[in-house]
Amino acid sequence: MRLRHCLAILLLVLVTASANGVAADAGQTVETEEGIAYALPDGWSLQWFSKSNGSTMFIHKPSGANLLVSRRGIAGKKPDPHGNKLPLANGRTLEWQYSTVEMPGSYTRHFLVGRMSFPDAHIEMSVTRDDMKSRVPEKIGLPAMRQIAQTVSVTGPRRCWGSDCKLGVVKDNK
Repeated sequence: MRLRHCLAILLLVLVTASANGVAADAGQTVETEEGIAYALPDGWSLQWFSKSNGSTMFIHKPSGANLLVSRRGIAGKKPDPHGNKLPLANGRTLEWQYSTVEMPGSYTRHFLVGRMSFPDAHIEMSVTRDDMKSRVPEKIGLPAMRQIAQTVSVTGPRRCWGSDCKLGVVKDNK
């Protein structure tokens, strides 16, 4: 059920987001209106910031993969754990797994999903391909999620929800 909720949010974000053409380079820090910051993953480009909820979409142009990164609150039932746990150098753990959802039109949508948990927020990541039908190779999606999980920090409370979100920012690490 939670995956369906995440998919509904993903579709809402895709429909309401605008491509704002923010130039960014790997290693720069992305800060969002959701109150999170993390390094832009190597090999990925920033596609847009959502004006409806502050999340961020990245694209891996060579593979046609898209990576959605968003913050989720901790209120309510604890999310179901993902099947795989990847210990990180900073002592954190990235939970991840492949998921599928049957879509209207008789096809299956494949997702590589990941989660990092903090005391005050969950950081959710979801990787799909442009064609939405083929599975994202682990060697493309998992390193990006690992890099985000190793660098992410909660910088404060969520600052927006709905149509009041400002665009996030990209900062040099100099």
